[in-house]
Amino acid sequence: MWRFGYWLSFALASAWVFARPGAAEVAGSNASSNAESTSFVRHEAPAPSSAETYCAWFADRDGDVIYFGQAAFWWGFRSSDGADPARDFALEGPRPIGRFDLGREAFLPSLDAGAPGARSGVWDVLRHANGRIYFTTFFERGGYVDPANERVVHFGDAGTGLNELAPGPGGAVLATRYADAEGGAGSLVLLDSEGGILAEHVLVSSTPGFQLAAKSAALDPIRGDIWVNSDLLPARDHAGEKSARGPGGSWGAAGHPTLVMDAAGRERARFDAVEIQAMAFGADGVGYLALAEGARLSVAVLTPGLREGDPRRGLELARRVVVDDNYSRHLDFAQTLAVDDQGRVILTRWGGHVHVLERERAGVQSGPGGEGAEAEAITLRSLRLPAYEPGGLYYAAYLAGDRICATYCGRVSVVCGSASALAPGPAAPQPSAGKRLETPRRSDSGRERLR
Repeated sequence: MWRFGYWLSFALASAWVFARPGAAEVAGSNASSNAESTSFVRHEAPAPSSAETYCAWFADRDGDVIYFGQAAFWWGFRSSDGADPARDFALEGPRPIGRFDLGREAFLPSLDAGAPGARSGVWDVLRHANGRIYFTTFFERGGYVDPANERVVHFGDAGTGLNELAPGPGGAVLATRYADAEGGAGSLVLLDSEGGILAEHVLVSSTPGFQLAAKSAALDPIRGDIWVNSDLLPARDHAGEKSARGPGGSWGAAGHPTLVMDAAGRERARFDAVEIQAMAFGADGVGYLALAEGARLSVAVLTPGLREGDPRRGLELARRVVVDDNYSRHLDFAQTLAVDDQGRVILTRWGGHVHVLERERAGVQSGPGGEGAEAEAITLRSLRLPAYEPGGLYYAAYLAGDRICATYCGRVSVVCGSASALAPGPAAPQPSAGKRLETPRRSDSGRERLR
């Protein structure tokens, strides 16, 4: 387990800037905006443990229900002043998967993904087309829970180190392995519905003395390619010694390459110069990439035609929608990029900025030869969710009717407000925190009630 802690200590050397209380609240505070402040409601669920402070983070949606991981990772990292990213693993504790009803804006009973002696909480979750909720725990084995009967299955062969999940080809599950148990390079793992490994492709670093740690993955439904972003971290030799340093001689991530791999795991392209912080593909095959370049955060729109040849050339030609021209990668992060069932693209940032992109037909334009070509407009609306406590981080936002709700890693919280707060344009100012709902308490009968 010390090897996982070793890898995380490097990956989070830079992230400690994010994790410091107050950092996320500052992020984007000078960004341009024309959005109005509005009132939001913070819904807070019962604390899963009195020994550790859990929070709501990675999430996925099934209709009107948000499923989200609950873990004490950030609590452990902060309480050790950034020195021990594996502190959550030191204590036994519950392993709940949270549920939040978007229609009623109320928590549902959590699903229990635990096992005897479990220590690590739930990290990422994936609502699969088969109805199961797949999950990772990073330090321990992942698995799935069937909400229909609450049956829990823990993967036997997939091993530890699994980080994030995504839908795979043919009903399979994509998982990123941040590092293997021996401190080796990260990989892209293709799992069957029961957690068996169908294929595993180790990410190869092009930088001597460094290894790649896989973070997020996204499947291109048209080409079948898989996009994987990563952290470029110092490798550890067989003697357990640090073998390389980052820029300026510092320990930590030296870069964040993104690889495009074909269905057989062969590399088609690699992006080193631009940081792709999040990726998503819509049902129509259009891809979206959250790009951090200098002080600018933008969303690149990759139509299927742009991905036919070299993906690097496709990204050069792709339309880019700037969502923040005063973006600081040292104070913020584009955490979740998702396409909802209405085709809206929702980007959620740690600091509370939420950006919604919608593609609309804009009539017919004449092509080079005089033929008609359908043009498309992209509208951008943004808001900023309130900061309720030092160090709180937003993970995933969802639109439901005229409301918007987001998981908030400040204890187990979901923050909701009117979607009318979304205003045309890029990043928005910090709104008033508004009211807060009291923490529900569980009675002897197991029913939840508001205090």
